[in-house]
Amino acid sequence: MPTRRPTHQTARAGEYYVAAELNRRGFDAVTFTGNMPGIDVIAVAADKRTFYIQVKAQTGHGWSVNIDERLRPATPGMFWVLVLLPNTGEAPRYWVIPDDEMRGIIQGQYDDRPHQFAGKIKLCRLKMEAVEDREGGWCNLG
Repeated sequence: MPTRRPTHQTARAGEYYVAAELNRRGFDAVTFTGNMPGIDVIAVAADKRTFYIQVKAQTGHGWSVNIDERLRPATPGMFWVLVLLPNTGEAPRYWVIPDDEMRGIIQGQYDDRPHQFAGKIKLCRLKMEAVEDREGGWCNLG
C-alpha cells in the first residue's frame, strides 16, 4: 500500500468525512464529488437553513487554494471546511470557516508573498499555522 494516497482520493475522502460529520450533527448533507464548481457539500439544518460548503482536505502538507478566491465576493451561507486526514489512523480534524473569513485568510497569504503570484501561479499552500486558532467551528453553522 502506498504511503501517500493520490490527491483525488484525499479530496473525495474529505468530502465524505464532512458530509458524515454533518449528518452526525443533525444536518441533511449530500456531496457532489467534484461535479459542482465551488461547492462540495450542501447541508440543510433542521430549521431548513441551507449551507454551501467548499471542502479542502490534506494529509499534512497544507491545503491548496486558488489565490484568486480572495477577489471573489463572499457568499452568504457559504463555508469552507478544511480537513486534516492523518495517515496514522487517527480521526480527521476539521476547521469550519465562514466564506468571508476564509477569503481574508487567503488575502493574508497573498499579502505575505505577492511576488510569488505575479505570473501564472494561482495555487497557494495554506499552512496549518494560518488557521490553527480556528479548529472545530461547527457552531458557525448554528
